[in-house]
Amino acid sequence: MKTKVFYIIGFLLFSSFLFISGEVVTRLFFAGIVNYPPNGKVIDPYKANPYLIKSKQFIHSHYPNVEYTQSRADYSVSYKINSHGFREIEYSLEQQKKRILVVGDSVVEGHGVEYSETFAYQLKKEFEKQNIEVLNLGIQGSSFLVHSVNLPRFFHLKPEAIVICLNENDWIDDRIHEIEYKNLPILERPSYFDKSYSNFLFKFRLIQFAYFQYYKFFHSKTNVEKIIHSNFKKLPTLISGQTELDTFSEKRLLPKETAAGNFELSKEYINFIISECQKRNIKVYFVNLTYLVYSPGSSIRTNKEFVVDSNKLFESYMQEKNIPYLNASGVVLDFYKQNPDGTFFIVDDEHPTKQAHTLFAQEITRWLESKIR
Repeated sequence: MKTKVFYIIGFLLFSSFLFISGEVVTRLFFAGIVNYPPNGKVIDPYKANPYLIKSKQFIHSHYPNVEYTQSRADYSVSYKINSHGFREIEYSLEQQKKRILVVGDSVVEGHGVEYSETFAYQLKKEFEKQNIEVLNLGIQGSSFLVHSVNLPRFFHLKPEAIVICLNENDWIDDRIHEIEYKNLPILERPSYFDKSYSNFLFKFRLIQFAYFQYYKFFHSKTNVEKIIHSNFKKLPTLISGQTELDTFSEKRLLPKETAAGNFELSKEYINFIISECQKRNIKVYFVNLTYLVYSPGSSIRTNKEFVVDSNKLFESYMQEKNIPYLNASGVVLDFYKQNPDGTFFIVDDEHPTKQAHTLFAQEITRWLESKIR
């Protein structure tokens, strides 16, 4: 008995020695990509954002628990990111009441306006009266591809419904993310964003290194990754010529006649989102927040006819799939009828003003209330 105890203690001591030695060596040679910036910086949102981290697992997201200011000539707004990496107040993973997630890009996140001025926050205050919690899970630069990759993060919150908001640039952003995906780094600490991983274990650099190696060499492609790789192979036929493919992220232009082919690629992610939500009995709604193509004086970089045709294809597909869909273009058109000299977007920035957010909030509230009764 004493001998057995001796061997057990010896094994534990030796294992501990190996782990500690491995931890020390790994800290010397494996830095990873996590590099927290100091809080409180004032940044230009159209330059590199040090508070965003890119990775294959999540595409990109804010570092959790950071605060900074986005500032330009016409605004200066504060960003306070919660422990889950979203510009939202802190919330529990446990479902306390019915929960609706609002998912989208910088328009949802609230680029150019304060958190309390976003349409998602206004939805939150309105639906609180019905004992429903609304969470803003907007991520700047998102698209259908990014939403698909991040679905596990959303599902951990056990929502009653997910509202997917799209904007005109999403049709191009899907292609840009597909082009950039192969060069994205591997995040060594997935526990930052996916709470199914143990945050305690991933504090050890040796565990991070082991996970990095697993993901790099042994990780099997997820269904979303298969779509990304499949779509990437089809891109040269859509964006003719390798030279154009290399510079597409800068040009951000596709001609009108490519709208149908482009939509077929993005439809893969749309179908994936719908399918995964339906498997879990989560209601999924789509809201189209296109506004620049209807705004006089906008310098939208994407071909306007391409956007209009893409939106028509999308609306028709939502009807075919019998998915609740709101085209909010009427909000924009009504605004300019009543305010012919007004602007729906921030000057020299072209994101919605706080007034525009309020108008979107009113329209979406009326529509959602009719769906969730």
